[in-house]
This record gives sequence, structure tokens and C-alpha cells, in this order.
Amino acid sequence: MKVLLSWLSEFAPFVGTPAEIGDQLSGLGLAVEDIVTVGAGLDGIVVARVLDLRPHPDADRIQLVDVDAGDGEALQVCCGAFNMSVGDLVPFATLGSTMPNGMRSDVASCAASGPTGCSALRRRSASESTRMAS
Repeated sequence: MKVLLSWLSEFAPFVGTPAEIGDQLSGLGLAVEDIVTVGAGLDGIVVARVLDLRPHPDADRIQLVDVDAGDGEALQVCCGAFNMSVGDLVPFATLGSTMPNGMRSDVASCAASGPTGCSALRRRSASESTRMAS
């Protein structure tokens, strides 16, 4: 059974880190198999607003997307996802961010994106290599 630490704290005055509390509970006969920290490994991931979408002039499987990552400046990214619209709020990995699965957000070459290039995540699977929005 999964139990939130905040929920447990409503019933008993636990003191210590989650690992220490897990040890205390295990010592009482309640087996704690795993402790999961929600949001761990998501440093650099922000909520961005989609400002503009347009087809990539040289590729059918990606589109050019302008996003505002919260600083008021439009960033152009190449994106393989087509399930968004202008005004949507989307997760955005800022440059240099590393996902929990090891994917890293880097500047990549993107034809027709202009001299600044575009930000893209590279995800490689066993069968193919695709690009996703960073």
C-alpha cells in the first residue's frame, strides 16, 4: 500500500527524514519496502506556455514551436509532438536539464531554425532515434 507522508503526519507526530521514519515504521513491524520522492530528478523542468506553432519547412515529423518558459522571452524549439495548441501549458526542460531516464536537453541543429538553432531533447530507443520538445 502506498501512503503519503503528509497523510501519516495527520495521525502521528513523526520526526525525521522520510528514510528515518521508514526505519521507525519498519521497527514497529510495518514493512516499508520503498520510499518514493515525488518530483525527484525534475530540476530544470518548468511549465511553459505555447506561443506559436508552425510546420517545419524541411521535416514532416517535427514542428517549430515558440514557448515562454516564464521569463517573458520566446524560445524556439523543435518538437515531435503534435498534440498541443497555442496557449497550452506544457512541461519544458530548460537547457542543460537531465531527465530521470538520462535524456538531456541540449542545443541541437535544426534546419531553418535560424542562427540561434533550437533546443531539443534527443531520445534514443532500440528501434529509432526521435526528437522531442525540450
